Amino acid sequence: MIEGDLAASLGAIKQVFSESGSLEISAASFEAESIEAPQGEVRMRGNVKANAVKAKTIRHTDGKMQAKVIIGETEIELTGKTVKAEVVVAPKVSFGADTKGRATAVECENALGSSKVRGRLSLIDYVEIVSGAEDVLADNDIPIPVADDDEEDDDDEPPVEPEAQEDLVEEPPGEDAEAEIEVEDSEAAEIDVEDTDGPAEEEEELHLAADEGEDAGEGSGLSPEVEAELTEQLTTALTSIAESYTQDEVPPPVVFLQSLVDERRFDYIKMQINSIWSDLLKYHQKKGLYISNTVTHQFQQIQLAMRQIPDA
Repeated sequence: MIEGDLAASLGAIKQVFSESGSLEISAASFEAESIEAPQGEVRMRGNVKANAVKAKTIRHTDGKMQAKVIIGETEIELTGKTVKAEVVVAPKVSFGADTKGRATAVECENALGSSKVRGRLSLIDYVEIVSGAEDVLADNDIPIPVADDDEEDDDDEPPVEPEAQEDLVEEPPGEDAEAEIEVEDSEAAEIDVEDTDGPAEEEEELHLAADEGEDAGEGSGLSPEVEAELTEQLTTALTSIAESYTQDEVPPPVVFLQSLVDERRFDYIKMQINSIWSDLLKYHQKKGLYISNTVTHQFQQIQLAMRQIPDA
């Protein structure tokens, strides 16, 4: 058992690792670069933040879970208050009925069903849509998926309706001390950290790989009031777009755009909105689907709204 105020006594924790056992983390607030138990289970309660969580089975049952990647050999169960993750991979993945947040890409063998967790792109769509996605997968030894040949061949696909291809708008202008904790015995290690300073502060956002190296990561420069108004306007438009599809057919570009709006990445949206529209057209072309007037009109509204963002 490991307990005490680790953050105060050790500084930033680089790694929590159990070679043959399991790990249990119960904390008001806990942060580490990585949490790993390759032969066992990682059980977490409270607000947990890590770059990577990897184990045979992974469970987070209370509080907020934030990670770049969460990889389980057999199962991942995320039933806490919120989850914010870029990639979640396991043969079986489940989210709590009341769990909210975002998991940009989820790869599993079971049906996820309805959930309040947004995103949930397949790895194929994730690699196709998100810049830097291949690097994230490669850095974590996740095989990079390859689309089937028939999905790549568009020659025999029905064309998109001509009216759906109209131009919407003009093209946009141009460390602290680190410590490592290693647990090698077969007994489960429990980390219990008391929060002596009251409730933990809201955790820092882990941005999408698409933001890395982009000017969008520097913020929009808008006032909080304007950002809130813009968020509401774009969310209303995207809700209308999503309602034009069944729940299981909302195109990945729409899901991705909603995740960017949720994170208020308006500079990035302004730079990439035409590319996202192009991806949506390609999706419809592959599926042989007609783009409704509602979808076209609402995308026009989104592009017009992006003109409120000052040029960088």
